[in-house]
Amino acid sequence: MKHIVVGIFAHPDDEAFGPGGTFALYAKQGTPTYIITATDGVLGGDGVDITEVRHKEAKEAAKILGVSGQYMLGFSDGSISNNRYQDVLSKIVAQLQEILKDDKYTATFITFDRTGITGHLDHIAISMITTYLYQHLKEYLPNIKEAELHYYCLSTEQRPKSDKDYFVYCPCGCPKDQIDITKDVSKVLDIKKQAILAHASQNPDAILQSGDKNLSTEHFIIYSEEF
Repeated sequence: MKHIVVGIFAHPDDEAFGPGGTFALYAKQGTPTYIITATDGVLGGDGVDITEVRHKEAKEAAKILGVSGQYMLGFSDGSISNNRYQDVLSKIVAQLQEILKDDKYTATFITFDRTGITGHLDHIAISMITTYLYQHLKEYLPNIKEAELHYYCLSTEQRPKSDKDYFVYCPCGCPKDQIDITKDVSKVLDIKKQAILAHASQNPDAILQSGDKNLSTEHFIIYSEEF
């Protein structure tokens, strides 16, 4: 059976600003990797062309990371937490059915942890939707025979020191004893940085300022319910 990795995120920069190194590592190993992005990112800047700009940036970042396929579902930025869960789920399932129609697979799904990393409601919603999909994989994607769901998280040490002028609530990070997987992505750090910089409209320097030590380490929680 083929093994694939599927990242399911809310916004066009989430894959790079988050676990970009993990996707780059999988790609270098020859594992097919796919990114599904739920929203158009329209709230990420001013101007009539911001959606087009963000789509181009996402495509470039995916190319840099070596992703096999990058798919934009087109929901309005900020809307997926507003009772549209089934609509988003249906589009994700349809996209995956198209990708995975010709074989049997094992899969690793990657999304945000339940806090959404930053407390962003779209992030939290996409985590919930991906979890629901995982719980019902045998119904929606029966050709996936084995799977794991990995929640990308920040450790308490990686959490930004201040959330002033950000969201009303920013989670405190994940304690070490709750983290199941820690990946050293230093070998692909340059690739990860290039992918971050590809999202030029989204102030990538703010992410890079967290430093190489933080950027070289990516943490995950394994969803514990059996597939």
